[in-house]
Parts: sequence; structure tokens; C-alpha cells
Amino acid sequence: MTPFDFTYVQYDATSPFGVWFAAVTFLPVLLPFAIFVAFFSTRELYLGYLGVGSLVSTAANSVIKRMVKQERPVGSSKKGFGMPSDHSQMIWFLVSFFFLSLWHYHHQQQRRNSSNSSNSSNSAQRLGIVVPISRVVLGVHSVAQVVVGSLVGVAAGWLWFQLGVRAAIPALFPAIEASTGGKLLLLRHTLFVPGAITAQYHAALAARKQQKEARG
Repeated sequence: MTPFDFTYVQYDATSPFGVWFAAVTFLPVLLPFAIFVAFFSTRELYLGYLGVGSLVSTAANSVIKRMVKQERPVGSSKKGFGMPSDHSQMIWFLVSFFFLSLWHYHHQQQRRNSSNSSNSSNSAQRLGIVVPISRVVLGVHSVAQVVVGSLVGVAAGWLWFQLGVRAAIPALFPAIEASTGGKLLLLRHTLFVPGAITAQYHAALAARKQQKEARG
């Protein structure tokens, strides 16, 4: 029997933090999936763009591993090359993209909700620190592999964000919104539009009220 390597992890059951690190280490796998679920639920193009970026980051990690060909630490429960750490790269790709998106939103709106931004930023920062640590504690990566993975993730997040604000948002998103498929699927970019969520909320309430009145 061969374990399903995508979700397989071993941890020290005698350690009080073993199961916690084992759970945390899955976040870089679950978050891209959650992003795609959010995209299909909201039809928000920015989320779809981020989801595609996570796939590109994963593909780039696979290519780099095959080029570097550095083995994982001795005794690792996972097989294959380990430089750079894919989990560390993914979490820092998402964290850096998140930070840059927050900055872009506040710069665009020329205002700052310091408490909400601070809480969100602190949570993202903690994830970016804890996930690489979990990979080392679980013995599937060396310190060097998670450090390099984190740095590659930051660079990938910055590049994907720059491509988004310079090309995708001003050119690609409007073209998708105006296309037949975009209109059919209700694809839109409203994440940075002031009051968009409030307008959608009131529109939903009004539609429900009309539906109730029509039924008598």
C-alpha cells in the first residue's frame, strides 16, 4: 500500500504541539482550494486571479525542485526533492499577495481602517511564520529549504500582484466582464469598488422583498 502523499504527514504523538503542527502544515493546501470555492461562489475575478496564481506558484516550485535536486532531510516521511519548500512558498505567496492587496486597496481609497488592517495583517504574518516552522518540526524540510521557499514565495507574490495591477485589472478583467462568457457567468471585479458589498446586500434584500410580494 502507498500513502496518498498529497495529504500524508507524520508527527510526534508525544509532543504537545505535534498534532497542532500537523494541522497547521495543511493550510497551504487548503487555502488555494478555499480561494477557488470563494471565486465560484462570488464570481469575483480578483479571487480567480489569485487562485490561478497559486497554481502557477505550485508549478514553478515543481520546476525549481527538479532543477536543484536537493533531497529532503534524512528520515523524512515524504519522498522527492525538498528545495525549495512548496508549503513555505505557497503560504508566503498568499501572505505577500494579501499584504500588497491591502496596501493597494487603502492607497486606492486614500483611507485606512487601522484596527481591521492590523488584525488581518498580524494573522497573515503569523501563518507565514508558523507554517515553515511546522515543516521543519515535522522533519520534511530543512531550515534552508523553508527559508528559500519563503523567499521564492514572497517574490512570486510580488510578481503576480504587479502583473495583476498593471495588466489583469486594467485590461484583462474588463475584457472578461464584457465577454459573452463573462456576462453569462456573472464574472466581475468589484473587490475594490467602494460600497460594492453594501449595494449587493441591499439589492438582495430588495429582490427577496419583491419575490415575497409577488407570491402575495
